[in-house]
Amino acid sequence: MGKMYNLSFTLKQTSPAPDYDNLSYAAFTAPRQLVKRAKLPTPETISYPHPAGIQSNRSTDLKKEADPMPLQLTIPGLTIPLSTLPKFLIALIVSQIIHEVGHAFAAAMNSVSLQSVGFYVLFPLIPVCYVSTLAQCEKKASGCHDRLTHLKNLRVATAGIWHNLVLASVSWLAWNGGFNLFDSSLGRVFWKDINNNGAMVARVAEMSTLRPHLNPRDLVVQIDGISLQGGGSLYSSDGNDFVSAVRWDSYLSQAGNSSDSSEPLKGWCFSDAEFQKFPSECCPGSNPNITRAVQFPVCFQTRKYKQDPSTNRCLDYEQVTKLASHQRCKTNVGCFKKDTCIQLTPGQNLVLIRTLAFKTGASNTILYSGSRDLLRQEVNVTSLMPRYAFISPSLILNIHETLSFLISLSLGLAFVNLLPITNFDGSAIYQLLLLFKPFNIKGRLS
Repeated sequence: MGKMYNLSFTLKQTSPAPDYDNLSYAAFTAPRQLVKRAKLPTPETISYPHPAGIQSNRSTDLKKEADPMPLQLTIPGLTIPLSTLPKFLIALIVSQIIHEVGHAFAAAMNSVSLQSVGFYVLFPLIPVCYVSTLAQCEKKASGCHDRLTHLKNLRVATAGIWHNLVLASVSWLAWNGGFNLFDSSLGRVFWKDINNNGAMVARVAEMSTLRPHLNPRDLVVQIDGISLQGGGSLYSSDGNDFVSAVRWDSYLSQAGNSSDSSEPLKGWCFSDAEFQKFPSECCPGSNPNITRAVQFPVCFQTRKYKQDPSTNRCLDYEQVTKLASHQRCKTNVGCFKKDTCIQLTPGQNLVLIRTLAFKTGASNTILYSGSRDLLRQEVNVTSLMPRYAFISPSLILNIHETLSFLISLSLGLAFVNLLPITNFDGSAIYQLLLLFKPFNIKGRLS
């Protein structure tokens, strides 16, 4: 089991462009203790592709992790968080309503009377909609089939599938590019693009250790040295205006470590004599059976030239609180003669997050301990910020999650209804195709 804790340095700034390399004071938050029977934070949210979540064409600095299973089951409470159940049910009901409306509309266009329209809930909580036309009674009444031609039957039987495909296409256009609903004039009335400033925190999982440090509408400007602001090697000028959210999602989706960042993270200048006095028991691989105190020490290492061996030491609570006032550095060259450049030791599952508080404008540096995947699930960001206070920061994500469900469920419903299964559209479609006769010449001549 891994430990979960946060180190937070805070600085209020009056200038619009904060200088992260020169922090004047620190406000340290006590780390979270992990003891026997302690529960690890359970992610309550899931990260979906964000507004216009198109990968930048210049994303060579970030490795793309191959998905071994492109098609995955979507089951609230099992494969996705239970909190997504309301959006899942809404999308399922809308997909079925559009499907059945397609049947009803096709029946009306072909002068076919509706026999029944209904809705019921299948155990345990699966809503089912249906529309019955006269064409469905041909097995029960001998004269029923004569009322409709095969062509009309096919139109009515395939209309539901066609409408599901249209719904999936419209949802995709509103969710993933093309005529983006939120990039249009209507969307700009309620949301503004903050890509040049960073990625906005839309929501943080309730059980996350980051919840006391990240608030909705806060801006994330850097993650492990990778800028989330506009520009840089990952910025695309070909119409992708949401690079900040894509960078966050892409970086946290990687399987690698923080050394994959676009440039080396800066360390801190520290007295070499004082650094050598600290123990090294907390460092990875030194003593895995060590008993931790309430305030976990953090492992740092000296940052010298490549040919010089590095030294690992554990900085305690008091020393870490003072790091914010130390000069930042990349090597010993940037420090005084008696100082050495220290950095976080790799292999600790640490992510360095730099944020700007929405209410105060304070610049915060948060050291998050945990896997990237867990961080990606706990914190959702977006490149669109509400223009008005009454609009929830997470509304844009709720809309996009619902649209993503609409796409998957509409396509799934269309696919299932293409299969030759009893009581599904596919069974009637294949029967009509086998018996289909485009023209009845003898009937026309008579």
